[in-house]
Amino acid sequence: MTKLGRWKDNIQQIQAHIMENSPDGLLSKSDLTNAFDDFGDIRPERLFVCYFGHLPNIVHQEEIALMKAYDFFKTHYQKELKNHVFEVGVDSEDFDEGKLRPRDFYCFLYEDLIVRFEGVRRITYLFYKTDVAKVEEIIDRLSQFFHKKRDQPDIHLLVKTREGIETRKMSLTMPQMDIASNYNDDFMPIHETIY
Repeated sequence: MTKLGRWKDNIQQIQAHIMENSPDGLLSKSDLTNAFDDFGDIRPERLFVCYFGHLPNIVHQEEIALMKAYDFFKTHYQKELKNHVFEVGVDSEDFDEGKLRPRDFYCFLYEDLIVRFEGVRRITYLFYKTDVAKVEEIIDRLSQFFHKKRDQPDIHLLVKTREGIETRKMSLTMPQMDIASNYNDDFMPIHETIY
């Protein structure tokens, strides 16, 4: 059995256990304060369980131009939105300027779908009762905002955050070099071949 197959079996066993041990087949909905971690940040899985009383199915969509996708989503799914919340924070890079940056947007729609526009390039879909076809339709429509990677390599720095370890892209500038003043006259053809 594949890793994905074992994971699906595990989820089905947990959900079957919930159905057997709960009179109405739901986890008891809990106080929404349980949706927050020790640092006061919303944990999406906890939020789903607190709000809907079920363990969610989770789908991630990576490398999306987030703000463009979010603006498109708000425009095209405005009628289906039942609730909308966001988290805002001061980024460490902008701390001196005191800029507030939206970090995460949570959109509630259909029976129990939460669409989380997360960080910089990730969308997470959490659902249980919502038809998978509806979720796939949103994923397909937002795929037009897939962020194409540049041909040039990037350098990322590992950074410890409250949510774990993340990567932060670093900008590197090409230094101005004067090859002629640093090497002999016969090195210039070699430089042009390499560079």
